[in-house]
Amino acid sequence: MKEVNLGEHMRKYDLIIVGGGASAMAAAISAKKINAGLSVLMLEKLDVLGKKVAASGNGRCNISNLNAFGAPLVIDFLKGCNIPLRESEEGRLYPYNEDARSVVKVMTEKLCDLGIDIKPGVRVESVERKPEEDGFFVRGNGMELEAAVVIIATGGKSMANLGTTGDGYVMARSLGHRVNPLIPVLAPVEVYEDMGRLAGVRAKAKLTLFKDGRELVIENGEVQFTNKGLSGICVFNISRFLTKDADESIAEALGRYSIAVNYIPDLTLDEEELALCEEGQFGALVKEAVGAEILARSGGRAEEIPVNLRAMKFSPKRVEGWNRAQLTRGGVDLREINEETGESKLVKGLYFCGEILDRDFPCGGYNLNHAWLTGIKAGRAVAND
Repeated sequence: MKEVNLGEHMRKYDLIIVGGGASAMAAAISAKKINAGLSVLMLEKLDVLGKKVAASGNGRCNISNLNAFGAPLVIDFLKGCNIPLRESEEGRLYPYNEDARSVVKVMTEKLCDLGIDIKPGVRVESVERKPEEDGFFVRGNGMELEAAVVIIATGGKSMANLGTTGDGYVMARSLGHRVNPLIPVLAPVEVYEDMGRLAGVRAKAKLTLFKDGRELVIENGEVQFTNKGLSGICVFNISRFLTKDADESIAEALGRYSIAVNYIPDLTLDEEELALCEEGQFGALVKEAVGAEILARSGGRAEEIPVNLRAMKFSPKRVEGWNRAQLTRGGVDLREINEETGESKLVKGLYFCGEILDRDFPCGGYNLNHAWLTGIKAGRAVAND
């Protein structure tokens, strides 16, 4: 990556993009492909671009999903960046080599080939409108830059250990935008129950989330039991629905929820099999640790064993925080954004894309697809303006 030296370089740009993740890279590439004459600068506070992309999908990079909104546009964009794709279960798409770091490498090479200036290690402190004229001042690291157009693509607050600490929300508020409450989601869920017997166990199951005793959402998949609670993709997806009202404390809100785990969702036991279970003989039906937990919770009451087999209850205590969460719920209010372009309805020439926007999706490539898609739309809109 060729880094521009702003001390010796131009300080006025047609477009400055704040951020260096998926949506920022997509915006820069899309804008420059359409209008090669645009002067474009990317400012990234870390020393490299795409750090979250490089860590996504456990290093495999679940880059999109065939079922995601706008997937054809994203797929065309990725292939145009020389990233061939491989389809997996449930429409999930990965780079063909399943190497997330290679995606960042290819994107960075594309940025450089297009002549886009990149400046890592710059923490943008403010984006301000120029008084009495169009355009913006962008300040950071003691520098003052000027831009005709600004795209804020800083990400949210999730995976804060990889640099996304919510800087963009401060900028959005300073420019007059509403930022809806921020909640860490797609994360493990801590529970009040003692997890001593189950910690370390993985089990395929059906999870049902209840709120005030009413069924709210169902997820199927592998649940991973930890010493604090529940993890795994099905749990991450359920975490998106653990919300609170404005006047509730977190403890009060989560006290209204429960998670039921069904260890045999696709089986109906006959009378003989059920009788064996009621005697505590699970055989190869469930894992030994699960059987021990079922017996312990049933407390010697035979009628409770089928209940715990099909609907073992867990009481959420908290959704693990920003370092563990894969996504931010909340963000820049979409009512103030033109979703076809990403442009602010309040400030001409100001655009937003990616996780900073108040839109979240389940696991499976949907959120990274959203980042690419909103970046592509913002970049194209700027280039065509």
